[in-house]
Amino acid sequence: MRFCENAPIQVPVGTFSCRIDKLGGMDFVHTSQTFLGILEAESENMSALSRLFPSAVHPDDRETFSDFRRKAADRLQPLTWEGRLNVVSQVRYVRIDLTPPHCSDREKIWTGVLQDLTDVKALQDRFESVLDAAQAFTWRRDIRSGQSQFGSRWAQFAKHDEGE
Repeated sequence: MRFCENAPIQVPVGTFSCRIDKLGGMDFVHTSQTFLGILEAESENMSALSRLFPSAVHPDDRETFSDFRRKAADRLQPLTWEGRLNVVSQVRYVRIDLTPPHCSDREKIWTGVLQDLTDVKALQDRFESVLDAAQAFTWRRDIRSGQSQFGSRWAQFAKHDEGE
């Protein structure tokens, strides 16, 4: 069985369609209710959403998001971007997959998927902390020499000083 196969996580997925201009500007044409839910947006005003969406990108991720949009404008190829969005209640980890129009007409509509990976990221962080803890409490025993090496946290756990 694969790890997390039965994990109690559902990944919200919203769909959208947009036009991407030559400079990488995204103009939403349609968004699903789940897309709006991920953004905690109530407005279905596409022009307002198109203007506000780039400002929701986390400041540390804005450069990669701009690069993503420029690549979409330059190439008519599927693209993926992962980063953070600042929404009303929290920072959300998301993934955007864009599929270009079938013809080379840049005025045609792209389709996209927005996945909310926030819960997946939280599970990954918990798994990594468990893994770190497990590695910290390890020991090695050399059978030939009879010597043991203990992980750095064993001394703390056994309430020994560092040098003991």
